[in-house]
Amino acid sequence: MNTELPASDSKMSKDMNSLTDVQRKPKRKGPKPSSKKRLENHRLQKGHDTVKEIHRAAMERTSVSLDTLLNCLNNMQIVQQKQEAIVPITTRGAGFLTQECYDEAVIQHPKAARACNVNQAYRVVLAQQQLQLLKSEENALLNDPTVMQIETELPSIDATMQQAIASTPQSFRLTADLINTIGKCEVGQTNYRPVILSPKIKSSSIPVTSTKRRREYSDLLPDPYAVTFKNLRETVEALSSPQTPIEARRYFYDNNPIPGAVFSEGLLTNANDIMPAGYDVANLARDQRHFRAMLGMLSSKSQHLVGECVFNGIGNPGQLVTCYQEQFKIVGSELHFPVGEVRFRCIRQMEPGFAVRGALSLLGEYPITAPTDRNLYGIREPAGHDSYIDVSWSMLVGRALAR
Repeated sequence: MNTELPASDSKMSKDMNSLTDVQRKPKRKGPKPSSKKRLENHRLQKGHDTVKEIHRAAMERTSVSLDTLLNCLNNMQIVQQKQEAIVPITTRGAGFLTQECYDEAVIQHPKAARACNVNQAYRVVLAQQQLQLLKSEENALLNDPTVMQIETELPSIDATMQQAIASTPQSFRLTADLINTIGKCEVGQTNYRPVILSPKIKSSSIPVTSTKRRREYSDLLPDPYAVTFKNLRETVEALSSPQTPIEARRYFYDNNPIPGAVFSEGLLTNANDIMPAGYDVANLARDQRHFRAMLGMLSSKSQHLVGECVFNGIGNPGQLVTCYQEQFKIVGSELHFPVGEVRFRCIRQMEPGFAVRGALSLLGEYPITAPTDRNLYGIREPAGHDSYIDVSWSMLVGRALAR
């Protein structure tokens, strides 16, 4: 029996199938959209499809395993921009600690005074401090244009003198701690570089009652907050000269940091004892021999009084501890200091050891009453102080010497 359908019947079957497919589509609800609306829907659908394709391609490109991602994160080096800043320091602490350590050495070993006098010890300590500052300059990567606008004490000394100073790293422990505190220091995202502001103060800033007298002072005058090995001879000459305004000499006397300085009628009378004229490497070598002899005596029974300088130009956050000007001064061979507590300001989360070292060193003295034209010590403010230590400086020194 022939089961093939006629051509007309085959065509009808296809038409029925097509009709059935159409009938399977869901009926549209609501009014038929206009041609304009259908066009907008078409464009939206086309855009949606394009976004989906872009998203799919992006996911394929960024699809990595968790192990691969972790490995990349572990090996990633994140480079952050470092800030650079200068931090002004003062030098009075070197004189105060030299006087205190010398007095303690003589108390414990009376014969030590025969080996070395306080002036010799002070010169060696200032020389050690000068070398550390020089090393700090060599390590500095500071490109701050504001530094060029600030007059600073350049620590440059010739190579022969550098070698001579470096030959004796031994010092009193507290003066060694002070020197090792000075230097390039990184805290957070900031690299700090210590500088000593100009060792001179403009005479026009000296507080005198007569405007006419102020105009007569045209020279630069010594600053008790910036006495260094390099300018010590110039400083004592100025303090010995009647030509130096009496107001400047009185200001220095009221803030004197030089051990063994003797004043009479407003003039320094022992300039050559403090720093001989024409001081050279041979003079330094002699001072170092005497100083080492004293330290040798201390090493036998009082090792805790002896320390050593590193001379690498790298400091620590202790130099960022700041205190306002206090009534510290040396009169003859006696150190006069505040009877009560001194407020020291510290940066955030500073380790106690650094805080104590910074307080002892007095590197961060803030001489707000100093007769300077500009309050350059205000540069220390951005160091980010946010905590305080109220402590007696004499108590800190006493405890440190008693260890």
